[in-house]
Amino acid sequence: MASRPPARPTDPGAHRQRRWTWIVVAVVLVAIAGGAWLVASRPEGPESAGPAAPRTADRPPAAPSSLEIADPQESRRVAELEERRGRYESLRLIFGTGKPASPASVARLEPSLRALWPDGSVPWKVSCLGTLCRVDAPGPASGWQPRLEADLGLRKLVERIVVDPDGQATPAFMVLVGDGALPGDDVLAAIEEDFRLSNDARECLSRGGAVGKIQYTIQVDTSGYTFRQDTDLPYPIVDCVDRVLNEIFDRHPPPQPVRTASRTFTIRR
Repeated sequence: MASRPPARPTDPGAHRQRRWTWIVVAVVLVAIAGGAWLVASRPEGPESAGPAAPRTADRPPAAPSSLEIADPQESRRVAELEERRGRYESLRLIFGTGKPASPASVARLEPSLRALWPDGSVPWKVSCLGTLCRVDAPGPASGWQPRLEADLGLRKLVERIVVDPDGQATPAFMVLVGDGALPGDDVLAAIEEDFRLSNDARECLSRGGAVGKIQYTIQVDTSGYTFRQDTDLPYPIVDCVDRVLNEIFDRHPPPQPVRTASRTFTIRR
């Protein structure tokens, strides 16, 4: 670079047994009285019955998480979907924290949005809190978000465009590029070169005796570095190489601000 011990029972006595008997009788009487009141207060007729709550057995089973899927390709697909859902939800929550509005950020985005839909076919609205902006438009997200994501003019202004990966929520979120941001790809190129020249990474591979590869996908943004790996090597070898990579990250702190970028490379044995 992501229990507690039971109380000891007392010996039962005759007075304790009698007390529990009366408590049980009282609870039963209260339950009967409460049930009778509910029956009496319910309006007559079939229309009074509300919709039946779905039984647990009738609910569809939850989709398996990426950690529960055995197939590596499907596990990666689900993991990426989970990551995108988490990123979208995080930005949605951050935007609702009541930070002051940022008219200057809105002014940076408005010309590109007007150029994207000059005929007014999409009645968009934009609002910004700091460098985080939200674009809303009516109608299904599939009708306008793909064009928003693909626009090269916007790509020059924003770090990333984040939309709901399930296509249900319509707001799109954008993180603006900071003034003077350096290209993230240059930063990652230096990371890759340092990693490929590292004797420590090669020693991790040779020490284990296994044959295989590790493919890293690394991303840099204003929050730092993140990486994901795809490998067929055993955990101790991968853990060793991961530590080497994290040490390289420490030697190359990302500049602030920096443009978001990602890079993929592989090391083999």
